[in-house]
Amino acid sequence: MTGELNFGYDGLAELLTRQLDRRGWSQRELARRARMSHTTVSKVLSGRLAPSYEFCRAVAGVLGLPRESVLRWAGLLPALADDDDEAALRELMALLRELSPAGRDAAQRYIRFLAQNDDAR
Repeated sequence: MTGELNFGYDGLAELLTRQLDRRGWSQRELARRARMSHTTVSKVLSGRLAPSYEFCRAVAGVLGLPRESVLRWAGLLPALADDDDEAALRELMALLRELSPAGRDAAQRYIRFLAQNDDAR
């Protein structure tokens, strides 16, 4: 997997795979918690089934992710403008949520370092 997330079905599959790995969950566990069939989860993650709004809402709730972000990763909402600072901040927040507490702490220290040493200000 690459370091950046892609939007569309592939992006959603990548996001969900990362989330499952981080939690140590199987596809069956996600399906159980989201109250859907394992077949549905498997087909969405393999790209054989397009994710529905209901699917995205259910997995967002179970994983504690913003619904809007999951719908965007699934390609069900349009991508935000590239120059939108809020979109970039929301993406950073979503990525930070994927990290362990130690990873979030390291990322926060690094961002603080970058902000303090940004000569372009």
